[in-house]
Amino acid sequence: MTLSVVIPTHQRLNQLSRLLSSLAIQNCAQEFEVIVVFNLEDQLSHVPDKENWDRLLIKSFSSEAIGVNRARNIGLGQASCDVVCFFDDDCYLPSTSFLNKVVSTHQLNPEVSAIGGPYWDDEFSTAEDRAYNALTNSWISPNFIGDSPGARLIGGNVSYKRKDLLKHNLCFDQKLVYGGTEWEFHQRLVGKGLVTAFYADLGVYHNDSISSRDLIRKAYYQGRARRHLDDLQGSQKCWGQYGWEPVHMARTSIGGRDLEPVQKALDLYNKAFQWAGETHLDVDSFCESMSQSFLSESRTDA
Repeated sequence: MTLSVVIPTHQRLNQLSRLLSSLAIQNCAQEFEVIVVFNLEDQLSHVPDKENWDRLLIKSFSSEAIGVNRARNIGLGQASCDVVCFFDDDCYLPSTSFLNKVVSTHQLNPEVSAIGGPYWDDEFSTAEDRAYNALTNSWISPNFIGDSPGARLIGGNVSYKRKDLLKHNLCFDQKLVYGGTEWEFHQRLVGKGLVTAFYADLGVYHNDSISSRDLIRKAYYQGRARRHLDDLQGSQKCWGQYGWEPVHMARTSIGGRDLEPVQKALDLYNKAFQWAGETHLDVDSFCESMSQSFLSESRTDA
């Protein structure tokens, strides 16, 4: 099987360089193509440390607009190989054999159309990074979509058999700009009778060194996207006794060092996610309001 790697990216040149460098050292049985899709304008010439990744076969494009799904669709349209693998620009690969594992997993499971894995912390992960990874992994941990056998998968670490997407004319919904945008796509994929599968050993490092304000911004977009999907599907609000259920699951699953700041970051995300579904504020006003509230609560706790 041949492999295309698609990377949607926006204003993360250093992180993109890290991902490209991890791709450049892959021990693949054959060459693979890399398709980088920039929001707004092509900045490949500005990505640092080119000597670490210039051996890659890279094609770069501009989506000329903000939106990860628009970028994903451009990359999918340009891909020419059997398997199309999507990575977010703030991820990087944990081993030189990772892409070989992705391809062999597809080969061993011909009935599976989409394969994905979790997010892993690295040694530089902030409390907010760790909270977000725990949250994401808790969201996918039920490992099913509704009543179907399809697994929940993360858009930043997923691969598809290209022929299956082409057969059913599947592409990402460009009206969803940010925030869990792959969820709706995977629902449609499973609705076509295609199979998705989660593999815990296919994890990638996910670290963007995010701050509290960055976490609020993520919660805003994901809360707005979730509200949009709820409205489309006539669903009820997706939180219960403890807030958004994956937040509660993440609280009980995290481990390791310095847990208190990670728990506080999860609390912050939970509040922002819930409020984002109701607010009419723009993202910058929302982040400012939530940040001030968070600082005020932190001073009170101190």
